Amino acid sequence: MSEFGASLSAYKIGDFYQSSLTLADGTRYVIPSMTTYDATFDYRTDVMGTKTRFRLGVKNFTDERAPLADRYFGYFSDAHTDYGRYMYLDVRASF
Repeated sequence: MSEFGASLSAYKIGDFYQSSLTLADGTRYVIPSMTTYDATFDYRTDVMGTKTRFRLGVKNFTDERAPLADRYFGYFSDAHTDYGRYMYLDVRASF
């Protein structure tokens, strides 16, 4: 088993129009696409006879913000999240 590991992933939501909003010239408002990137770094070791994995993760590491829309929070929350960048530490032990 490898002691170190890493991953990189991307999540893209394509552009779409907001049916509840029509601009003054009669065109529909298009909400642009959004792409976020996540990364994780793993370290596996043995702690007191237990296989343990430490994972440091960064969600949305480019700090992409949700595109503007005419909705409750200023973005289309049915499709997007607007958490911004955040990091986490996950420790998992197998007995």
